[in-house]
Amino acid sequence: MERWQDLIIRRNLSFIIKNVKCTTTLLSKLEERNVLSAEDVETVDVILKQIEKSDKLIRLLTQKLHGFEIFIAVLLDPDVKQYAPAKLLIEERSRYYEERGIAVPNPVIEFPDVPDASVGSSFPMLPSSQPVAALQAPPTRLAIETSSGSPPNEGSARFDHPLVTNQPNVPLASFLMPSKRQENTQTQSESYHEMPSELPKELHDFVHKCTELYVDVKWPEATVPTRQCRYVLPPKGKGYAFILNIIEIRGEKIRKGADLDTTYMTNLWKGLGYDIFPKNEDFREGRFKFEEDIRKELNIFREKCIEDKIDSFVIFIGSHGYNDVILTSDNKTLDIYDDIIYQFQFGISERKNGKMVEKRVARIFLNQSCQIDVPQDLVKSANSCASRTPNVTDTIYIKAQIPKFLASRDIKCGSYFVIVLTYVLMTKAWNTQLLAMLEEVQALLKTVSKYAGDDACQLCPFVQMGFSHPLYFFTTEDGV
Repeated sequence: MERWQDLIIRRNLSFIIKNVKCTTTLLSKLEERNVLSAEDVETVDVILKQIEKSDKLIRLLTQKLHGFEIFIAVLLDPDVKQYAPAKLLIEERSRYYEERGIAVPNPVIEFPDVPDASVGSSFPMLPSSQPVAALQAPPTRLAIETSSGSPPNEGSARFDHPLVTNQPNVPLASFLMPSKRQENTQTQSESYHEMPSELPKELHDFVHKCTELYVDVKWPEATVPTRQCRYVLPPKGKGYAFILNIIEIRGEKIRKGADLDTTYMTNLWKGLGYDIFPKNEDFREGRFKFEEDIRKELNIFREKCIEDKIDSFVIFIGSHGYNDVILTSDNKTLDIYDDIIYQFQFGISERKNGKMVEKRVARIFLNQSCQIDVPQDLVKSANSCASRTPNVTDTIYIKAQIPKFLASRDIKCGSYFVIVLTYVLMTKAWNTQLLAMLEEVQALLKTVSKYAGDDACQLCPFVQMGFSHPLYFFTTEDGV
């Protein structure tokens, strides 16, 4: 699948997964056209939950050379008749070609009047007389999602957005403030602020054009002098990165755009020389992650770090959440400190100058979630907390937003914090220490959130617990 086709899939992933039914007929048609192998079909077929079957199928198709076009053709097959996702993909494909002045293939495709059972309320059926190529894009507007089960804000205040005023079909609910269980979400191409000259081009394009960040980590040249570092990081040392990104949570709005956070984090830490975990790709790339499975994978990762005598590790967590608490797909919670940070305060011994000493392990924790107050029913009692103060050392914890406030995410390009952090580290890690980079992330994140049309000023705080500076990536010598 070509990159632009993959981006179309990513932008509309939630709708596609929910509206594509992985029937035996659909899978067999894809196998007949040599898009899926027999092994691929079996892999999808054994999954019990329909939504997880669809998730696996779509991820398989994105890896196939002609997966996009053949997938559309199969959806339109008289034996399959899944018209809603087919319409969406054809419309997006047509828009892509039209924007580039390319002749649109198959410009007119008529659909029968029979409603497709897979069509949800989020994608209304169109009259059969209207060709797909003629479908109009939805009105450009600021998108601020509200969480299900949360009452709308009261009051008579009116908000006139310059891009949607005089658009009678835009529901008033689109402009309600986000609930306290939902991240602020927005489409950057709809921003109406003037662009600041102080933003680097990549972040300027994200704000102004809704351009995805291309991750290209800069490595130091051989002539760059070695810098003294308190820790031993790759390539001299061994580094592991655990990526935990939860996209769908029962009873909550889907975290649209957050799929790209996984891509950003994976490519960034891989580029910095870290091995990526979990090795269970279905778990790492999947949209659903349940509490029991998360604890299991974290425990496997912890044991792996100890067994391999790791020098540095990173744990990235992305989800809906509260102050230092995240939600899992089954709507349970994990406490960032008790369940993650404190569980990774293990000791590793090494021989130095003929003596066994405890190795310094750089432990970096990243939290992409809202930091509003934890609801009273989720507050842990004193009895449930650890009885002894943990021996926390060599640890730094960075989160997307200051306590009591929401973290922002673009519904097409990903989370503000993840994008800015990725940009700074990929361009500066080759010659800049971590503390200086985090200060730059703070400054750029405030600017991005301001000019992206977000009323909130986002600032990512970090907590140092026994952490020693300087920390440089790309170390080639033992720590000092």
